[in-house]
Amino acid sequence: MSKYAMLAVNHSTRTLTWDKGVRATAVCPGWVSTDMSKNSKTRTMETEDMTTPETLAHLIRINIELPNNAAVAELLVNCEFEDVF
Repeated sequence: MSKYAMLAVNHSTRTLTWDKGVRATAVCPGWVSTDMSKNSKTRTMETEDMTTPETLAHLIRINIELPNNAAVAELLVNCEFEDVF
């Protein structure tokens, strides 16, 4: 529920600030290979199969460098199939 609420905040921000040139993107990564995920008891995959922090940072940088006429609303980054509906 809290993840959905954050998506709603993101889309509200995009709607309310679009005319001012503000762009907002919700970054929604799946498993990222970090110390926290490596120690998680609920992880569903091996850490070497997870997205690396460097890959995620690269994707975010690309998104930030896009012009305002190519804004991304949501950036879903999955290292395994996730049914998002």
